[in-house]
Amino acid sequence: MASGVCYGQLDVPLSPRGRAQARALRSAWFTTPDVIFCSDLLRARETVELVFPTASAVRDDSRLRELHMGDWEGQSWDAIHENDPDALASWGSDWMSTSPPGGESGQQLFSRVSEFIDENYRDLASAVIVAHQGSLRAIGCYCQNRPLSELFSLSFSYLAPACLFRGNH
Repeated sequence: MASGVCYGQLDVPLSPRGRAQARALRSAWFTTPDVIFCSDLLRARETVELVFPTASAVRDDSRLRELHMGDWEGQSWDAIHENDPDALASWGSDWMSTSPPGGESGQQLFSRVSEFIDENYRDLASAVIVAHQGSLRAIGCYCQNRPLSELFSLSFSYLAPACLFRGNH
């Protein structure tokens, strides 16, 4: 994956750097989790295979995908700025309720990950979720009872373990 490109739900493999990061993360885990919930996108699935090579209880779920960026997926951000400045400005000023052309809004992302958490909450105490920055931040907001407007205040490093749950659901 090249930097400066809008990926969203584009189904691309991990970059060489991403594969190296996943292999390095493998040593941080002493056991394989009981359940691994995984985005069904290739880069998330590859991460699971590299970090947990012996995992058998992997549940792919499309609700864990990254924010769908629609027509912008696969384009450089520079090209989007140049070719679609009005739509980009509109989305940038109200990403919670505005979607990129052919994509989804932040609220739609929040709704689908909330549905995932509600459906799987009992299994999450002993599970790992392998997903994407956008979906993981939305999960963090939901589980910490934070407003969606705080989505970007939740940050964590790529391929670093993060606890997204605080208190009761």
